[in-house]
This record gives sequence, C-alpha cells and structure tokens, in this order.
Amino acid sequence: MIPRKLRIPATVLVALAALATCGCTPSDASPPTSHAASPTPMSTPMFASDDEALKAATEVYRKLITTEFGMYPSGALDRAKIEPFATDAYLAESASRFKAFVDRGVHATGGVKVTKSSIQSLRQSAGSTEVVIYACIDASAFRVIDAAGADITPGTRADLLSNVATLRGVGGASLKVEKSELWSGQSVC
Repeated sequence: MIPRKLRIPATVLVALAALATCGCTPSDASPPTSHAASPTPMSTPMFASDDEALKAATEVYRKLITTEFGMYPSGALDRAKIEPFATDAYLAESASRFKAFVDRGVHATGGVKVTKSSIQSLRQSAGSTEVVIYACIDASAFRVIDAAGADITPGTRADLLSNVATLRGVGGASLKVEKSELWSGQSVC
C-alpha cells in the first residue's frame, strides 16, 4: 500500500493536470514575431482581423473552461455541455482527466475563469482556420478536497495560470478548442 504522504501528491497532480486543462506538458514554443495570416488567402476568411479572431476565440475558450471546470464540484462530467466548444480530441482528453480526478477520491470546490487573453497567431486557408491564444486563468477559487474533506490544494499553486489554447474552425464551422496547455513562457497574467 502506498503511504498517505505519497498518495496526496499524486492526487494533487491529477487535480493540477485537470486545472491545466489538458494534462499535457507545458508549451515552451516562443510566440511568433508576426500575427500575419497565412499567405494562402481564403475566398471568404472567417475573420477579418486578429482582433476579431481573438474576441471569438476568447469567448469559446471562456465558455469551455467555465463550463468544464464548473462540473468538477459535482463529480459528474456532462460531455454534452462542453461538446459545442471542443473538438473530439479535446473531449476525449477531458473525459480521461475527469475520470482520473474522480478515481482518486477527490472533488473540487469553486471554479475558474478566463481573466484576459491575447492572440498568438491566426492562420486562415481555404476551408480552415486556426487561432492560437494565450489566456490567463484565475484558479484562486478552485480548491481540491480529499475524501475526508480536507483541502489538499498545494499552497504553492499559483492562483493565476498562463495557458495557450489552439482553436480550429473547419469548413466555415464555428471555432472549437482543440487543445489547451500550460504556457511555460513569460506569464500572460
């Protein structure tokens, strides 16, 4: 049997992976120096500007994050509630993270919110759009609680987390979050 001291960090890691929104390793790619659209023009681009793309991507990301992490306190993930905002790949990762969280015998209180965002890149080509944004996630209210009711949220966890998210729109469809991961570069918060 694993001693309790070793089980808590594993539980906390699962919770933090969930909070990081994807359980992926942090991205350390440097931001591009230009936000120019791809040189292949679309006959009708989804977005006329970086600002328009940022606004749309931030709204979708905000809805996904607040809805998804709003389900952690209940211990039940309702895939249908986040489906409008996420690709199939993101949905599969989300379900896996959520199951690992619940299987550890922990639950959460509070929620998270996107406090600000900025655009990393916008790529538009015939029938496809990719928007990559940086987002600051306020996780100060999100607490991890063990089966005994004790708060096991690490004291070292930052309240503000920098994430980078990739959103895609294909064939004129609305944007959906494809992936989201901790940003290891300069804080966007």
